[in-house]
Formats: sequence, C-alpha cells, structure tokens
Amino acid sequence: MRLRSRWWAGRRARSTRSSARSTAAPAPSPARYKAVLDKALSEDLHAIVDALDGAQNDEINATALRPFRLALGAQVSLDDVADRLLRASLAGGHPEGRARKTIESARDAAERMGPSELRERERRSTGRGRRAADRAPDDELETDDGGRKREAIRVDRDGRPVIEIGADIHRMVVQAERALGAHPAVYARHGLGLAHVVSAPETHPEAGATIVENLPRALVVTFLAETAQWIGIDRRGDERQARPDESVVSAIHAAGAWPSARYLAGLSEAPVLRPDGSIASERGYDRATGVFVTWNGTLDLPTNPTREDARRACDELLSVFEDFQFAGEERQGLSRAAVLAAILTPLARSAVDGPVPMFMFAADGPNAGKTLMASICGAIATGRIPGVRQYTTDDDEMTKRLSAIASSGCPVALFDNIRSVVTGSGIEQTTSAGRSISFRILGKSEERDLPWRTVLYLTANGAVYNGDNTARVIEIMLRGRSLERGSEPTYRRSNLTRYVIDERDA
Repeated sequence: MRLRSRWWAGRRARSTRSSARSTAAPAPSPARYKAVLDKALSEDLHAIVDALDGAQNDEINATALRPFRLALGAQVSLDDVADRLLRASLAGGHPEGRARKTIESARDAAERMGPSELRERERRSTGRGRRAADRAPDDELETDDGGRKREAIRVDRDGRPVIEIGADIHRMVVQAERALGAHPAVYARHGLGLAHVVSAPETHPEAGATIVENLPRALVVTFLAETAQWIGIDRRGDERQARPDESVVSAIHAAGAWPSARYLAGLSEAPVLRPDGSIASERGYDRATGVFVTWNGTLDLPTNPTREDARRACDELLSVFEDFQFAGEERQGLSRAAVLAAILTPLARSAVDGPVPMFMFAADGPNAGKTLMASICGAIATGRIPGVRQYTTDDDEMTKRLSAIASSGCPVALFDNIRSVVTGSGIEQTTSAGRSISFRILGKSEERDLPWRTVLYLTANGAVYNGDNTARVIEIMLRGRSLERGSEPTYRRSNLTRYVIDERDA
C-alpha cells in the first residue's frame, strides 16, 4: 500500500510538472512565424491567381488577412506581403484599383487584430540520415488561424528549403515554385511564362542589349537544384540527396502562373520614372514598377528641382540637335517639343498607365538626317544606337515582328525608311495599348497577351497614315538639304551618336 502511494504521488508530480511546462510554453519565434508565412503565402497566392473570373475579389478578401497576421508575427515587411498579393491579383486578371482597396482593407484588419496564434512544437532534427519514421505525425503539425494544419518548412544547413520527394505532387510543386521564385535570376512575365534577362545574341536586331527570354526547361532544373535541397527515401527508410523530380519540373515549366516569382513588366536602360513621381536609378529589379534597370551611370539631380533647372536641362538636350533644320517656320517650337517627348517618353513609360504615341521622324526632302535624329534620341534613352527594323505592309508579318519586340521587352524599337502607308491592325494595337497587348499566334487560332512597354520610332519621307493612326503619331518634320552628288551633311560634332553616348550621364 505504501509502495502504491509513493508510485501514485510520483506519477502526479510528473503530471503536474508536465502540465506546468505545457502552460508555460514560450511564444512562437519570428523564425517560426516566417516558416508558416512562407508556406501559407505561397498557397494563398496560387488561390488568388486561380480564382474564377468574377470571384477574384472574394478570394482576395478571404485570403489576404492570414498572411498579413503571420507577417506581423514574423516581423517582416507588410509592404512586401501587400506587393506579392497585388502581383498575384494582377496575374489573375483582377482590376488593379479594386485589388489594392481589398488588400489595404485586409492589412488594416490584421494590424488591429495582431499576429495569428500558433502552437509551438518541438523541432525535430533536420540532419542528413533522418528516417522517414521520424517525421512529425499529423497531430504535431502547426495550426494556422484558419484551423488548417501545415507542416513546418525544413531548412538545410546551407539555408535552402528541403523538398522531400514523394507521391504528393501538389505539395512538391508548391514548395518548388516557392523555391524557384526566390532565385535572383527568375522572373514571371505574362504571355511569356518563366523568364530571365540575357544579353541579345548577334542575330538579334538589338545585338548586345539586355532582353527578356523564356526560361528554358534545362535552366528550370538547374535553378531548382540551386534553390532547394531535394531528398529521397531509400529502401531502408534513410534520406538521400536527389535531383529535382521530373514530374515537378514539368509542372513548374508548364504552369500558367508563378506567384512567388517577381513579375517582370519590362526593361529600361535608363533611370525609370515611377507612378508616384520618384525615380528608380539603381541597377537591377525595381519592385515598384516591375522593371529591370540596366543603368550604370550616375544621376546628379537637385533635391527640389525648379522650373529654371528644367529649362536648363531642356536647353542642354536640344543643343545636341542644333545642326538639324525643322520644316515650317510656324512649327519650330512644336518640333523641338516633339524631340524632347521622343527622348523622355521611354524614360516615363512605366509611370503611364495608358497608351503612348509613336514618333515619326519625317522629312520633306533628302539629306535631312531623320534616321540620325531618331538614333540620337534612342541613344540618349538607351545608351546605344537602336537596332534598325524593316516595316512591312504584310499585317501578319508585321504583327509577328511587333510580338517579338513585346516578348524581348525592348524599351525603344526603330522602323527605318518606311515607303508605304502606316496602317494595319498590329501597328494600330501598339498605339492604343496600355500595359499589355494581345497578339494572335501565327498558324493558330489563339491569342497571347504580352506586356507592352516599347516606344516606337519610325522614319519616312512624306509619311502617310491611315485615319486611326493620324491622331496616334507625333510627327517631327525635318527640312531636306541640297548637296552635291556624293557629299554628305556635316555637323559641328563629327560623330553625334558617339558624343551622345559618351556624355549620356549629363
């Protein structure tokens, strides 16, 4: 009886100590919240992108609160969460204004409610050689504020997430998409898919320039191996290193949306004007505009520019064109303003939500220097002489050329020496396009929606437009020169394009 009493007292003491430990469990750490956030946000972004037309707002409203509350616990930027939610909304075709309001409402509610409650659990070893039997059972998974259970993300010693290869394809695809989206060279571009930024080959009209290309399947495999540790289970139940699962690679490469990848709207070889009036001048991806900036120069601007500062800058730009002669005495001021617009429009394109005009460099006679002027404007905007493309009256062929420009993300494209009427559905779409344009794929009945951020330059003698294009073109009319046979126009600076490129920072 005494032995039983001692046993019972010891059992009660252990139970009491265990109970005390469970009630005094520490609050989840920010790292713990971050792990849950990464998992939850990836799934929520997919849900927003895949929402049916007409249901996106309900999906955003029902989904956005959770990642904001988890982000508060993880002590990460709510701006970053809001940006990713907005990009997923836009990728799913949701109107930007409505999406912003819904996301801001969810953010306000999260800040009032505070971080979500998580049940902390004991971390298990993540070292190599862990047996499959050691994995956490379902009742040891963490619980989010929606009552759903999620397994904490395993992280390898080098900081990469661990993806266990198994029969659950959906889980692996979600984890792999999140890992691939974190790769610094990977972007998503609607109409093109997964993309990366490369140098244009010699065969490209913009040879040597930075362009956008599809991310080939081979690089998807390589990048997945770089960004995640892939683990398989051998016959003994021990873990072993593996290569990315082929079914996952195929699913990732063929997916229509990649919420974790940064959305690439376009390229700029100069500082970019943001919609809020600020300027992005650092080389690399600018999250506010979705533009990859390749500018390497220096931008020396006054803190609070005045009208006089603007006038001096205007005079400095126009001094480059002092040797050109504009046609029509009454149009001199308009022509100079049009030249400024041709230079500044590519720089301000990301701040313009709607369409921008084409610029026609025309002449009333030979030796006017229209192609040279277009090249100088392009050199100021891009730091190089734009590649020359040929205009064609074949609408299908012209649409093909324009879709190639849209795919590569060129900020400026030059069509030289047009000898026909400027018309056709392809060219008309570019002058009425806002942030994207729909092109029909040749040989197929389907259309592809591509981002459109390109400013078109055209040159012609005696340019003629159809009715729709007349109001969509800014014409810069130059006066031709009479020269002796075999001679060429002379300019005060012997090589204007070289001078502009050398002095481009100024």
